[in-house]
Amino acid sequence: MKAFVVKPYGELWEEFIKNLFTSSQRQSKVVPQEQLTFNVTETPELAWIDTIGPTYSKEKANEFLKNRYELPLVPIRYTLKKLLKSNDFKTIVEHLRTEGWLDWQILCCIANIAVNYRLTNNYEVQTNPILMMTLFQVLMQDPEISTTATVPLSEFTEAKIRFQFNILLISSLNTYELECRQRVPDFSAIALFFRIRYRYFTDDIPHEDPFIFFLP
Repeated sequence: MKAFVVKPYGELWEEFIKNLFTSSQRQSKVVPQEQLTFNVTETPELAWIDTIGPTYSKEKANEFLKNRYELPLVPIRYTLKKLLKSNDFKTIVEHLRTEGWLDWQILCCIANIAVNYRLTNNYEVQTNPILMMTLFQVLMQDPEISTTATVPLSEFTEAKIRFQFNILLISSLNTYELECRQRVPDFSAIALFFRIRYRYFTDDIPHEDPFIFFLP
């Protein structure tokens, strides 16, 4: 036999495929009916579902929003006061608001950055994902006081806030009894899903402006 089960792929390619591939004269081929246009229409069965999500309700959304304005402030009370004095942070918030970010979304991302930073120096946590998740929840409910580990203001960059928003999207799935089964989440698709079916970028409740010092 010319082929043997342990023969290197390179040799098999050279012997059986290369000559055939080269002789096919691929470069001389032309696209058939290149100018032909198609009128593609979407069937109703394949249309994007844009109705309200099955686990959504206005009452539930308002309850979540109340928590999202109150709970993120707990671990960043002192940090937020420092951030409000930063012109760089002011620019970031104004930019995000212009893009349509809601105040609770910005607050949640800031809180996540602060708590994650306080976990970075704990080696045991870094090597134990379950312990990290548990301690993360504990620190999110632990009120920041004057002696709490200080988080450098340089941590609160626009890039890091945007990254934390992706994490926020995944946690919001659990809130609405949903699940992401992708090994690598498609964050853009999840954001679109939430925007259309869960009013994630439009639902809001009356609240005190957490960035009041930015107002003219």
